[in-house]
Amino acid sequence: MLNERTADTAVISWPEEPATVPAASALRQLADFLERFPGIPQLYVTLSGTRRASVQLSTHTAEPRERCLAVARIAEAMGTDTHLELLGSGQSFETDVTVGNIEVLVYAPITDLVRDNVAGEA
Repeated sequence: MLNERTADTAVISWPEEPATVPAASALRQLADFLERFPGIPQLYVTLSGTRRASVQLSTHTAEPRERCLAVARIAEAMGTDTHLELLGSGQSFETDVTVGNIEVLVYAPITDLVRDNVAGEA
């Protein structure tokens, strides 16, 4: 049950500034970064706090080759390496970059490539 003392504590615990201010700044930094790469396939952005983010190139709008080339293009521009990461149902072609103070994982799932190759062998 909410008593007067609990209610006072709950009201005091709300921050003066909304928590979205740092997140909005991080999203602006990511947007500015991504604008440097016109023509990359549709993507999904996940922001974890204000220091980490992931950018997934969509499997629904681009073929595996196009997605992997986009990751490679970003890696080359940022001076980083690419690598394959094994997943439970396939692989992911990835690069890790830093945008401002945000660590960003840019990746292209290629599970559909693995699935198509397995189906072709059957």
